[in-house]
Amino acid sequence: MRVVLPSRGFLATAGLCSELANTVSAHSTCRLSSTIGVKDAVGLKPRIVTDVRIVTGKIISAYWEKLCVKCAITTTVGHYDCNFITWCVYHLSLVDKLYIWVDDPKEVENPCIPHDHRINVSGGSQVRNDAGHRMLIRRQNENVVRAVQMCIQDGIEWLMHLDSDELLFSPMSGKVSPSWNALAAAGVGQVTFANHEVCPVWIADNVFRDCIYFKANGRMPFNFYGNGKSAARVTNRIRPDGPHRFQGYDGRHMHSSEAVILHYTCATYDLWLRKYRIRGEFSNHWDDNKTYPIDMPFHLRSRDVCRACCLSGNYESAMSLFATSIVSDERRHALLRCKAMLVFEPLRGVRV
Repeated sequence: MRVVLPSRGFLATAGLCSELANTVSAHSTCRLSSTIGVKDAVGLKPRIVTDVRIVTGKIISAYWEKLCVKCAITTTVGHYDCNFITWCVYHLSLVDKLYIWVDDPKEVENPCIPHDHRINVSGGSQVRNDAGHRMLIRRQNENVVRAVQMCIQDGIEWLMHLDSDELLFSPMSGKVSPSWNALAAAGVGQVTFANHEVCPVWIADNVFRDCIYFKANGRMPFNFYGNGKSAARVTNRIRPDGPHRFQGYDGRHMHSSEAVILHYTCATYDLWLRKYRIRGEFSNHWDDNKTYPIDMPFHLRSRDVCRACCLSGNYESAMSLFATSIVSDERRHALLRCKAMLVFEPLRGVRV
């Protein structure tokens, strides 16, 4: 016998499932060899809880109602590829709604976006009067503000801002993590998830499936950001504070000890080259503010090298630079042994 909780995309937790198992066990007169498919919440990895004793459908229903907290992800997309379908399908197994903002309004109807009533696709902010990072962040911020209002209309209680090269994932294996309900009850208004950075490869059919090695946050130097991403409890007052956190939320701020962000930035040579072709020229400082230098040497070097290669038509120096980000087999084995590198396979068990 196999009992599966309703596939509504709501987030459940290992903690509440353990509570369910204990409660059922205490009242059960029979033992069924069954499994219940669940998803952790702030833990979020699809898990299987085995050997659960089941009494009646009423207990399952009662606990399901306890777990039903609506959560959404919002993202701004400039350019699609086949990986975006995977991104959407994967996150729909975790959340109730995706708010997707496309830079080009003509791309609202795109084959890379699955047709699903839980996906809301809209033309995004058209701010174009700023340069580089500042323009991108302004567009993202404006789109998140609009997503907050949609959350209020749709009854969504938690909102997270992710990019299309990021997956929310939990490596939990039996540890208890609080549910979104429990977080709100504990007075939490924002949760920040640490990020790990992908180890690039030259080519991949699907980066979310093929790229499984990640630099551990705090144990290896990153080429890009390392300050995580956040989810906030939705109110009329929350606003984006850049792409990594929110402001104006009610309650305290906490850091998740289990769920993480997997950052598949520039995961292949083609994706890396495309990113910097599109970015073009940008400042050495965040928001063009000289008091906030961009302390990402590989990021700035990529900008300069890719621009020079695009102008000359000779991409040898681009390939040489990208090669410096590739980890050799020998070094990878050593890094895995000391846990400076980690292995994540988020699509295992997820039908995409």
